[in-house]
Amino acid sequence: MSKLTFQSYINIRRKTLKGNDSKVHRAFNPFIFKTIDSTIISLNSNIRNTFIFNAGDPVYSFSFTNQLVNDKLLTINGYDTRRRMDNIIEAYYNLNTAFSLNLKFIQTRNRLTSDFFKQNNFDIRAYSFEPKFTYNWKTQLRTSLSYGFADKRNKNELGGEKALANKMEFELRYNKASKNTLETKFTFAMVKFNGENGSTKAYTILEGLQPGKNYIWNASYTRNISQNLEISLIYEGRKTGTAKLVNTGSAQLRAVF
Repeated sequence: MSKLTFQSYINIRRKTLKGNDSKVHRAFNPFIFKTIDSTIISLNSNIRNTFIFNAGDPVYSFSFTNQLVNDKLLTINGYDTRRRMDNIIEAYYNLNTAFSLNLKFIQTRNRLTSDFFKQNNFDIRAYSFEPKFTYNWKTQLRTSLSYGFADKRNKNELGGEKALANKMEFELRYNKASKNTLETKFTFAMVKFNGENGSTKAYTILEGLQPGKNYIWNASYTRNISQNLEISLIYEGRKTGTAKLVNTGSAQLRAVF
C-alpha cells in the first residue's frame, strides 16, 4: 500500500437567481447538482480522482484518472448543458538514464444538450492511444517522437458523425547553460471525417483540425539578456486540410524581480 497514491480534486461554482424564502439554503449549498432547477444561471463542476502506483519512481509508474466536467449555462434561448467524462490510463518506463517510454490511453464521452439549437446536440464517444518515445542527453537535449490514434463517433440519432485520426509528433528542446533555450515541435495528422465541416459538432470532434492532411509546427527561442530580463521569439505555422497556410510570429520581453 505504500506505493499507492490517491489524489482527489473538486471545484464547484454555482450561480442562481434569488429564490423564495423556502429555497434560500440552495444558494449556499454547492453540492446541489439538479440541473432541472429553473433558478440556475450557471453551474460548473469539475471532479477528478487519480490513483497512482509507484509515484515518483525512477524506473516505472502507472496511473488511472477519472474526471467529470459538467457545465450548465442559461442563455437567451434557454439552457446549454455540457457533460464530459474522461478515463485516462498513463504509464512510463525508463529504459535507462537516456531513453524512456510513455503510454497514454483515453476513453471519453462528451455530450451537449441545447434547449433551442437542438441541431447542435451531440453525444460523442472517443478512444485514443498515444505511445511516446523520449531521448535525453544530459540536461541539455531532449527529443521525443510520438504516434497517436483517435476514433470518435457521434450517436446515430444525433447525426452519426465519425472521425479517425492518425498523428505523428516530433519535439526537440535544447538548453545551454540556463541562458539559451530552443524548443521546436512538428505535428502531422491525417484525419478522415464523414460529417459537415464547419459545424459545432465538427469543431468538437476535429479539435481545430480539418479533414485530410494537417501540418502544424512551431519554434521558440528564449535567451536571458541579464539577470532580470528574458526575451522570447516565437513562430507558429499551420496548414490544415484545404485551408491556406497560416504563419504567426511574436516576441516577448519579460522582467523578473
